[in-house]
Amino acid sequence: MKKLILLIALIIIAVTVLSCGGGKGGGASPDVTASLPNADDAEVTTADPDLPSAEPKKHNGSRFSVIYPTHQNYSYQSAETETGDALNDALITRDRTVSELLDIAIEYRVTENIDVVYPIVSESVLAGDHTYDLVLSHCVYNIAGYITDGIVLNWYDIDSVDFAKPYWNNGMNDSLAINGVLPTASGNYIMSNPLMLFFNTLLTESAGCGNLYELTSSGGWTWDKLTGFSKNAVTDLNGDGVLDINDQYGFAVLTAGSSYRLRSIPQSCDMTIYERDDSGQLFCNANSPRMQTILEKIVKLFSKGEGGYCVADAAYKTGGDIYFGEGKALFWLVDSLIVGAYRDVEFEYGILPLPKFDENQENYTSLDWGGLMLIPITVKDREYVGTVTEWLCYYGSKLVLPEYYNTMMDVKVARDSESADMLDLVFDNLVYEPAVNLRSPGFYSMFDGLVMKGDSNLASYCDSRLSAENAYIDKMNAAYAALASK
Repeated sequence: MKKLILLIALIIIAVTVLSCGGGKGGGASPDVTASLPNADDAEVTTADPDLPSAEPKKHNGSRFSVIYPTHQNYSYQSAETETGDALNDALITRDRTVSELLDIAIEYRVTENIDVVYPIVSESVLAGDHTYDLVLSHCVYNIAGYITDGIVLNWYDIDSVDFAKPYWNNGMNDSLAINGVLPTASGNYIMSNPLMLFFNTLLTESAGCGNLYELTSSGGWTWDKLTGFSKNAVTDLNGDGVLDINDQYGFAVLTAGSSYRLRSIPQSCDMTIYERDDSGQLFCNANSPRMQTILEKIVKLFSKGEGGYCVADAAYKTGGDIYFGEGKALFWLVDSLIVGAYRDVEFEYGILPLPKFDENQENYTSLDWGGLMLIPITVKDREYVGTVTEWLCYYGSKLVLPEYYNTMMDVKVARDSESADMLDLVFDNLVYEPAVNLRSPGFYSMFDGLVMKGDSNLASYCDSRLSAENAYIDKMNAAYAALASK
């Protein structure tokens, strides 16, 4: 699916040049004509079905103000000047195209860290000020606060937004919509950040892996398979009889600073902690047989000599690529937004999605750690905000997403068709987890916490926290309901 984007992008870029070449007087039209090479060298008229439904009318230089935090999730959000870097310049082209198309001025306020966006926006809204048109938030920090404080709008109330368009991440939007209310939206204005696996091709033969690409494509890539291969890869490299950071493992995870990467494992098994009942309300499903089985599998994987290893040494906190580059891990869990850091690894490596629970699971699913979009209730014209966001998401999908995808492809062996197929499996099946995004007080870091302690007693953990969790969920359900009337 994603590979098609590369071809489509070439067409759209040509169309963009034609439609915007006249400066502010230029503009895109729902029917675009471009000269495309074919056997007869004839002019081909192409109507892009992905074009936003929102009319690209002029807004007389109106301001469109966006606030977002400095964080790795926003490495690819905006740029100030063209540098020759394809991804950087695609951001410039996206914003310039939308600005000229709609005759607006896009302004960015970039904060110093992820914690301060919420208090800045909250103070502005409570003062009744229309300071920001769009908030780009970290996917976890203070999302619940925006909702419980009632300071954002329901995206489903914005008539100019067409969620049927493919540049909206509707599977993820649906997972965060409670009883028909969507305070947070995900679209291709923000790049997604799922986790994936790198595998060291030098270690696959000795671990008995066979062809991992064929195994994955056939649907047989499961956590049981990973565990078996990982145990085969364990090697006491220095022969001292002690397995530690100096030795080789099958499945290594960087936990120095934070163990959040482990938090993505249940979702790879098609398991969520918060689910919705028949009435659309949230409830906690943490203490389920499936979660118990997942926990047991992963706790065993990280037991001594079973193949799993948590890289907790602070020396690797900002240099996980160094650990993998040392060749001491068969499988390594990687954030997609930082794959570029691995270009200098000397050996060849491949890409895989996180494994499935078992072969009966339909898809390889990946938890997205990318950001979310929110609209403050003080905006003067919500339809204007919806229209601009539509076009930013559209051109994000056509101009920026292909370059982001190419950045991930520009690694040692990710230039072959198998790696491209693996990236498709990751990005075509992204999910959110409400318990993570709403920062559940009892279960947000439950899974990684138990794994790190080697504790598989799920029932005991849940029993001690479920009463308080249910009270929190009741609060969130009520907050969502209140936003329906904003």
